[in-house]
Amino acid sequence: MPALVDGAFDYLVPQGTQAGTLVEAKLAGRSLVGAVWDEEAIGRQSSVISKEIPLSKLKPITRVIASLPPLSKPYRAWLDWISDFTLAPKGAVLSLCGLAHAAKTPKKAYANTPFTLTLPTLTAEQASAAEALIESLASKPCAAE
Repeated sequence: MPALVDGAFDYLVPQGTQAGTLVEAKLAGRSLVGAVWDEEAIGRQSSVISKEIPLSKLKPITRVIASLPPLSKPYRAWLDWISDFTLAPKGAVLSLCGLAHAAKTPKKAYANTPFTLTLPTLTAEQASAAEALIESLASKPCAAE
């Protein structure tokens, strides 16, 4: 889930990662999903970025989520507009889009357990009643016909 904050955070983005790519990174000890928002921050080679943070102080992104396509530039602009219009934090708007939920990997895969149907053993009286019921149903025409 994205952090419910309005600002962006600076991380070391792996070379070749497109703007709009969903990623997972550590924030305050939690692993959160976010998006690479700024195209200028990708692959920057200088020793300092726009907020005067040395590259040595930046934390790396822990995982690039390749199972979902990157958010397009118009879509990111629309998310920014929604955030500005509703005064909602950008992280909350991204969370409401459901993309972060889709990006999360399941904690435990579902295991299909085999099921065996075991019918009870009928007494002679029950078996006789079951046969009579089946015969009476078979001899009557269906109402749908």
